[in-house]
Amino acid sequence: MSNSLLRRLLNPADVIRRRARIIPHLRRRSEDLYLDARARGLPFSRSRRILTERHAELAALRNTYRGRRCFVIGTGPSLRIEDLDLLKNELTIASNKIYLAFDKTEWRPTFHTVSDLLVARNNSRAISALPLKKIVDIRFRSLFSDDESFLYYLPGPASKLDGKPMPFSERFDKSVTGGYTVTYINLQLAHFLGCREIYMIGIDFDYLLPPTRKKSTEFGQIMISRSEHNHFVPNYRMDGETWSHPRLDLQRLSFIQARDQLTPKGCRILNASRRSKLDVFPRADFDKLMKIS
Repeated sequence: MSNSLLRRLLNPADVIRRRARIIPHLRRRSEDLYLDARARGLPFSRSRRILTERHAELAALRNTYRGRRCFVIGTGPSLRIEDLDLLKNELTIASNKIYLAFDKTEWRPTFHTVSDLLVARNNSRAISALPLKKIVDIRFRSLFSDDESFLYYLPGPASKLDGKPMPFSERFDKSVTGGYTVTYINLQLAHFLGCREIYMIGIDFDYLLPPTRKKSTEFGQIMISRSEHNHFVPNYRMDGETWSHPRLDLQRLSFIQARDQLTPKGCRILNASRRSKLDVFPRADFDKLMKIS
């Protein structure tokens, strides 16, 4: 070990900064594991073993789809059921209540993700019942059934409210960077799977906000749904259902981070949504991608 590195490691100011960063992280992980074990009535050791096994399965997914293109699917009004029918043989990542399309199409996503606490709480039974490989925030584990269809990622820091987004995580098995949208999580997953050609569809990047707000949190206000039409089906949210305020300003900063970090590495992210106000990524024609005349 060089003298300069040793001096840096022993520097009191650096030691304090490392402790301030690492100790809260370890404490939060331990608390998550303890609370999860209590919620499930499992011995702590068994809960830890399950999470270790699931983490190993998640880590094994790295680069398993190298060379494949991936479609990251949003739930905006521009998403068409017939578009999903065309994706049956593609690698796809979708989220949240995309299952509302399942009675109209044979298509199923390769991976289903959840990163929002309100989505997890409001739809835990429906999501647990999906016969899909599901990847969710480890903090939500106790909300879902304990079966092998679930894998869990460790959440890293979200984009800062001061407008300085955190780096795009290229190691999904280590830590996943929040970006105020599950789509940002899905882009990180697609890259981790080895995809260097990623297309987004159903990302309208446009919301009509209801007039009723419940309360404010550090992530913004909690909305109360009322006759909203922000998704591909009219009954996506029922009246009175709560949802998180969409921080499009912070989402956009996160998408810029993904573009600027991955483009120099030869990874292309293109927006193939039929209608979208997101201007960060180059546009692509979905029909041409699917070779529809």
